[in-house]
Amino acid sequence: MKSLFFKLLFVVACVSFSGFVKPSFEEAELVCMRTQKSSNTCFYNFKMGGIPYHFKDVGCKRKKEDVVKAVNAGEFALLKDWKIVCPEEKKKEEPKADKTDF
Repeated sequence: MKSLFFKLLFVVACVSFSGFVKPSFEEAELVCMRTQKSSNTCFYNFKMGGIPYHFKDVGCKRKKEDVVKAVNAGEFALLKDWKIVCPEEKKKEEPKADKTDF
């Protein structure tokens, strides 16, 4: 009985001192939303902590704002990676100064 208690105590100590921390993500950032008309499916691409996730709404029954609120509340299960690739936002290039020699 003592042996079982010490083994259990050892396991609890190892788990508590292992540094396991629940990842804390900020709010989900909606990157883009695509609608596939042929199957009446909406794909929502999110980024949380720099990691891409997606949510698929079959039938497009929900509004975009409601989906974002539900994802931030943790009501929907998100899948890793993106099903439909979204175009990245183009960065505006600064105009280059003309090099003229006088």
